[in-house]
Amino acid sequence: MSLPASRRSAREYQRAMVESARPTELVVLLYDGAIRFVTQARALMPDGDREARNTALVKAQRILGELLAALDRDSSEPVVTNLTRLYTYMLRLLVEANLNDRAEPLDEVASILRELREAWSEVDRQARAGSDGAA
Repeated sequence: MSLPASRRSAREYQRAMVESARPTELVVLLYDGAIRFVTQARALMPDGDREARNTALVKAQRILGELLAALDRDSSEPVVTNLTRLYTYMLRLLVEANLNDRAEPLDEVASILRELREAWSEVDRQARAGSDGAA
């Protein structure tokens, strides 16, 4: 079974965007995805659509897992330690929200993700400015 042309085009566009992105830009894109899925799950809380909520939360958990796996475990940098703790904490909150039908943990995760996204967006702006100046 093949995808409709519009979905196929969207996936091809996403693939091209990821393949040409700077590493810092990829991190921002991952945060965007995690925020989107946590927001979707939060919106589904009052509806009681547990299956759709679970799907969105699993997607957010996978993104956080990728962000966690990408960290340099051999680094003693405080930022690596802090991000490891934050990602692990957010993963626990997502599981808690899903198991206990609680929206508050999702609100907290979304807030943390937005703050991290803004910080990485600034890092990406600086990386872009640095590479533009080097060219």
